[in-house]
Amino acid sequence: MLRRLTADDPRFKSLLFTPGLNPVVSDTTPESQRTDSRNGAGKSSLVELVHFLLGARVTNGGSHVAAHRALRGITFELVLDWTGAHDGLRVRRRAWVARFGSTSGTGLLRPSCSDCRPITPE
Repeated sequence: MLRRLTADDPRFKSLLFTPGLNPVVSDTTPESQRTDSRNGAGKSSLVELVHFLLGARVTNGGSHVAAHRALRGITFELVLDWTGAHDGLRVRRRAWVARFGSTSGTGLLRPSCSDCRPITPE
């Protein structure tokens, strides 16, 4: 289960996930009309950031949110459940553009447990 998604940039709000279903929807206001677009609320960007944190390859010039110039240097962190890790598994990745034009990221997997073991299929 996903627990938390954060960034080291104050423009990003931290997302906390709870057990069960966590629907991601756009806010509406009393002034909102039925025909108002909910584009730009960040729903797809959330999914792309989770994909990025779980190891997705991102290329320079691509449409992936992690390839966006404004996100260079920002470190994102995803905390998720992991067998044996009481505090969860923390995955951190920073988007940056390599010298030869490919976008990559540094990835750190830091389980906060002393006795993590792989899950074996039954």
